[in-house]
Amino acid sequence: MNKILIILICFVCYCGCISKEQKQKAEANALYEQKIKAEQEFASKAFMISKNYIKSKIKSTGTADFPFKDFQSTSISPRIVEIRSYFDAENELGTNVRTHYIIRMEQTGDDWADPSAWEISDFKMY
Repeated sequence: MNKILIILICFVCYCGCISKEQKQKAEANALYEQKIKAEQEFASKAFMISKNYIKSKIKSTGTADFPFKDFQSTSISPRIVEIRSYFDAENELGTNVRTHYIIRMEQTGDDWADPSAWEISDFKMY
């Protein structure tokens, strides 16, 4: 009877350890997913602001057409992101041309929707 009781206690402890490990893994996965979601939301906001910045730098602002969500981002830090995307706009000859760009942006203010709350540290069009 004692052997069965000891085996039962060991089994319960073993199951408790596995459950604790599974819980820790689940919590770690949830935190990782939260971090990824926050980075994606931040990048989407930066992408919207990048369009305004680019429009201020090109001649044919009225013809500039940006993709809705077609961009790539690299998170540099919680407040710095690099965006890679493109836009279509007419050149001086009236021909529609696709221009790709890379822009590195830092949110320096609290209101992300305010363009002055962002600092551009690098910008290239090609």
